[in-house]
Amino acid sequence: MTISFIIPCKNEDRYIAKSIESILNEMEGREYEIIVCDNGSTDSTLEILASFGDSIKVVNSDMNTVAGVRNHGVRVSKGSILVFVDADTSIELGWHKKLMLLLNNIAIDDWFSGSHVLEPIESNCFPRGWYDDAISYMDSTHMNTAHMIVPRKTFNLIGGFNIDLVSGEDYDISKRLKDRGCELISDGRLRAYHYGFPTSIWEFVSRESWHGIGDYTSLSAILDSKVAILSLVFLFSHFLLLLGLFLDFRLTVAAFALIIGVCLISSFAKYRKQKIVKIIKYAMYFYLYFIGRSASPFLKVYRLGSR
Repeated sequence: MTISFIIPCKNEDRYIAKSIESILNEMEGREYEIIVCDNGSTDSTLEILASFGDSIKVVNSDMNTVAGVRNHGVRVSKGSILVFVDADTSIELGWHKKLMLLLNNIAIDDWFSGSHVLEPIESNCFPRGWYDDAISYMDSTHMNTAHMIVPRKTFNLIGGFNIDLVSGEDYDISKRLKDRGCELISDGRLRAYHYGFPTSIWEFVSRESWHGIGDYTSLSAILDSKVAILSLVFLFSHFLLLLGLFLDFRLTVAAFALIIGVCLISSFAKYRKQKIVKIIKYAMYFYLYFIGRSASPFLKVYRLGSR
């Protein structure tokens, strides 16, 4: 059984070597391949990739979205098991043994797995704990493409990633797989670390604004996304807050209460297994989160206008 690691990249010279080396170290002596799909890097990424020689296969992809780049990687791969890994993600030693334990205990035909990537201890993630503490919530909703494992036949069953999505392709493919009866098996034993998490408020807000673009592809996409709906409520609440300053201060108070409510409810929904102190702390970070997500529709319009 050959395992194909699919890594999309564009200007990833900071962490791409770490990602590839973690796979090479773990998979030595086993049947595997590493497909790196470069999407037009202009930094030193290509030179770094060349240094690995024949141990990896580099493919130049001109697809317009990362979803399309991943599909390109699948087309040139040969493994029966597809492992999607981001260029800033490293797998932990012992990963293959744990994967074999997973595969040997799966009694169904159509499934997909992986684990939600962790914050590296040595990194300065912002907000610290935001990603790790939410894993229990995300396990039931989708599998992120920073570390997703799918049998090839299951991947082909739904036609791969939606190449029209600029972001949110992980949630989309997870939903389509589950709609087709495929079981999501999140396995925390398969540990992977993501070195590209934001390290500042600006990076955090920018990351969320980009991730939210996929929620605004259509009216049905908006209505199908709780995050998009809450983001629009959050945005509208700020409009009411400002309007109340000129018309009626009670409107401002009501809008302020609505904003607090959106952040608190979101924090409780995502971190309900955490202590109340953490839920309140993350509610404050949710304010920044919704600032980013509220910018997503405007970013979507800007991208369309710049084509």
